[in-house]
Amino acid sequence: MNWLFDNTGYGTAEDNMRYDEHLADHLVADTRIFRMYEWPTVAITLPSGRYVPDGLEKVDHSIRCSGGGILFHSPGDLVFSVVTAVDDSLWPKLLKDKMGRLTDYFETMFHMLSLDVHRSQTEELSNRQFCNHYYNPFELYWKKEKVLALALRRLRHVLVVQGIVHLQNGHHFFEPYVPLFGDFISKGFDGSVSFDAVVKGLKQQVSGSF
Repeated sequence: MNWLFDNTGYGTAEDNMRYDEHLADHLVADTRIFRMYEWPTVAITLPSGRYVPDGLEKVDHSIRCSGGGILFHSPGDLVFSVVTAVDDSLWPKLLKDKMGRLTDYFETMFHMLSLDVHRSQTEELSNRQFCNHYYNPFELYWKKEKVLALALRRLRHVLVVQGIVHLQNGHHFFEPYVPLFGDFISKGFDGSVSFDAVVKGLKQQVSGSF
């Protein structure tokens, strides 16, 4: 089975989220897709059933097909999706184990870049409305900042994982909103990690997983 790497990106949150759904709807047999692209604009994405909080109505936004909390995207962040068949032999049978293996790829890549990332050991962050305070045992932290966020959705016979590597400091890009929403906006790697280095490292990790 082959990996297809896709770097397609669009100028709006809506177009980027709909493209993930397009990939899922048109996945062909014996193929798995890893889409990685540079996020273009200040925006938020949120799962179906959640609403844009008061005060953020003017920010570019879109519903995404996966779950989780409201996510703040900064220009220059690495946004990704993995689209694969449910029965793809690469992945363990249980959904939680599939997520765990994907996180392993990211964790190994960050360690190869000499970044001391770690998984959350507690569930003390419990505001499930916002991604940055949404506990997920498969997400990664650098220092005290969430740097890898991801969520999974099963669409019939296809799995879609959507996620982000917070390369940028969201407080810089969302400065007018920090007084109200600062706790829910990741400072990420604060611009200290190269987009190209992360893409290269991830390709190396997954290409060795055949």
